[in-house]
Amino acid sequence: MDGRGVFYRWLPAGAAGGERPPLLLVHGISCCTETWAPFLETLSRREDAPEVIVPDLPAHGRSARPDAILGMEEYALWIERFLCRLELLRVDVMGHSMGGQVALALAEAHPARARRLALLGPTTGGRHVSTLRNFLGLLADSAQEPLLYNLLLLRVFFRMGPLRYLATVREMQRDDAFRRARAIRAPTLLLQGTRDAIIPRRVGKELARVLPRSGYVQVPGAAHAAQFSHPDATAEALLAFLG
Repeated sequence: MDGRGVFYRWLPAGAAGGERPPLLLVHGISCCTETWAPFLETLSRREDAPEVIVPDLPAHGRSARPDAILGMEEYALWIERFLCRLELLRVDVMGHSMGGQVALALAEAHPARARRLALLGPTTGGRHVSTLRNFLGLLADSAQEPLLYNLLLLRVFFRMGPLRYLATVREMQRDDAFRRARAIRAPTLLLQGTRDAIIPRRVGKELARVLPRSGYVQVPGAAHAAQFSHPDATAEALLAFLG
C-alpha cells in the first residue's frame, strides 16, 4: 500500500465458522501478528472459528515504516484501505490495547465496516489514565506476562525506535476512547484480564457502561495480554459473543 510492504496473516474458517463474517485482529503498540500466535493456534482448533485476518500495523512487526507518525484516526484509515484492498466489506473487529482505540476509531468513522467489536484491555487515552500511570502499569504488567510475550514487545519496540514509540504513545494519550464510544452503534464486548495492571478495572467497566450496546467479561488470572497467556478463555468469550 502506497508502495510500502504490508505483512499480514489470513487464516481459513473452521468447518462450522464459514457463515460468520471474517474476524479482523488489531494489535496494540509495540506488538505484531506474533503476539496473537497462541490465540490463533486456539482458533485453528475450533470448528466454529471464523476466517481471521491479522495485519502488522505500519512500523510494527514486518510492515514498513511510514514517514509520518500515525494517530488513532490515521491507523483506522489505514485499516479501512487495507480492507478495501482485500475486498472485505464487513468484518468483526477485535482490538487489543491500543488496537482497541483503533477499532473504536474505525467503527466511528466507518460504521458499516464493523458488525461487532471486541475490545481486549483497551487503552483509553490520557483523560482517564495518565501517561505516568500507563508506564507504571506497563512495568507492573510485564512482571505478570509470559517471557516470550515480553521479548516480542522488546523486539518490536527496538524496530520502531524509541522516538517513534514515544510519539505514538503521545497520539494514544491525545485520543479519547470514551468520546468515541458514545458514537458506536455496533454491539461491543469489553474483555479484561483480572490482573491487568495497565488499564484499571474501574476504567474498563466504565467504558463498557458508556458504550451503548456492550457487555463486560473478565478473563480470570490473565494480565493485559489475555490473548497470549489465556488464549482458550479469551477465544471462548469472543466466539460466544460473535454468535
